[in-house]
Amino acid sequence: MHTPNVPNREPDPRVRLPRWVALISWPVLFLLVHVAAPWAISLLSPRHGWTQGRPGRRNRLALLLVGAGCTGYLGHPFD
Repeated sequence: MHTPNVPNREPDPRVRLPRWVALISWPVLFLLVHVAAPWAISLLSPRHGWTQGRPGRRNRLALLLVGAGCTGYLGHPFD
């Protein structure tokens, strides 16, 4: 049996992680970036339109509009 001459390859210098690490780290990083970081940043600024620590009527109305937009955005792939 003849084997071709393959030059000696150096080991790959990149770090390879098992898939189970990605399955655990991806959701954690996603929540940190998309939930925890914006929440922490929001604590540093004043809350306009809030009364007694809760959103005012105009903010709640705007939240309904945001929810409707998100529903339309998430429903778009099913068209």
